[in-house]
Amino acid sequence: MSNYIVPSYYFPQNFEEKQTIITSYREALKQKHCIHFNRGRSHCPFSTSCFFKHEFPDGTLADESHLLVNSDGYYQIYSPYCEDGGSFSDIPFHLLSKDKYSS
Repeated sequence: MSNYIVPSYYFPQNFEEKQTIITSYREALKQKHCIHFNRGRSHCPFSTSCFFKHEFPDGTLADESHLLVNSDGYYQIYSPYCEDGGSFSDIPFHLLSKDKYSS
């Protein structure tokens, strides 16, 4: 089950048609840049649920495995570089643990 509405010119007659429509729609959206991610200058509030392309100015795609849990308990994707310009991999792993933020 999905919480997303996929626009279509006709109503699918069976499950296979529905899946084809959804797949085509999502593939088309993957070609468009996410306005929230803004080529790495911002963060997408939809995280891994976003259908749009998360691409940096140099053409590399965001590594969707860089998930962190924010102070509200939500997962967020961060760019591979910290705000101070340091590498994301320089952050101690224990700071990335979900357990730290769990109640």
